[in-house]
Amino acid sequence: MLNRELFHPYLRVTRRLATYIHHLCKVMTVTDVAQHLQLDWKTVKEIDKQYLEVQYGQPNYDGLRILAVDEISLRKGHKYLRFPEKVA
Repeated sequence: MLNRELFHPYLRVTRRLATYIHHLCKVMTVTDVAQHLQLDWKTVKEIDKQYLEVQYGQPNYDGLRILAVDEISLRKGHKYLRFPEKVA
């Protein structure tokens, strides 16, 4: 019999793989992680999103008037870093 705690109830990956994906997303792009593990990028994004929601909760937009996003290119092509900032 399988240990059900190894599996996330709504994902088709083990908790260990989900944790590995989340750790890779800290140092790699979602697309790069997906290619490395041969998974769909949407699956990787959803797994990382769930971990981030557990760590940081839902964002509070109360009183937010302007949200600025700065973006820099890492290299030619479509590799970017994005920096969202709350502006007073």
